[in-house]
Amino acid sequence: MTPNPYAAPAGPPAPKPNRTPFIIAGVVAALCCLCGVPAAVVGWASALPESGVRAGNQLDGKTKKIIEKKAKLAEGEEVVVFYDTTIAVDASECAVITTHRVISWKGAELTDMPLDDVATFTHEEVPLAGDVFTLTDTRGKVLRIEVAPLHDGALFKTALERGTGKKAGSAATPDDEPAAPTPAAEPHRPRGKRHE
Repeated sequence: MTPNPYAAPAGPPAPKPNRTPFIIAGVVAALCCLCGVPAAVVGWASALPESGVRAGNQLDGKTKKIIEKKAKLAEGEEVVVFYDTTIAVDASECAVITTHRVISWKGAELTDMPLDDVATFTHEEVPLAGDVFTLTDTRGKVLRIEVAPLHDGALFKTALERGTGKKAGSAATPDDEPAAPTPAAEPHRPRGKRHE
């Protein structure tokens, strides 16, 4: 038998690969990145405890227990305002004004200053830092507290002014001590000619 000199007829063309699943997967991935990640961040942020300066009556039981444990409040001492400075609102760095003291802690380090000992305090609005409060007591000890922008530094300032009885930037003036009397001036005697 002799070989057929003609080539066999070509079969149907090979099908093109189906890329639709890859396109759909790419679109879904892009949507997850563009919408899902921000939505997850918003969901995470909304699950966090409330941030910003809060009045004592706005605190939940967990926060009150943390303050009791960290600050060891005295009998009858109540929280006026509370501020957690951390982004995660985990109470690792906080500032508290009570009816008796200004308290600040960072990790295990706690600093406090009795309200009666505050000689002066200043308030500055710093563009990126927010409200910066610098308290100085009668012995010269300094306590600095920063309240982030949009976290109600005005409430913190009001609580400081009411608790200390001083306005921001004013010096302490003792109310008990009367002003020292000024010595009486001697009457003016005109100088005249001497009589001999």
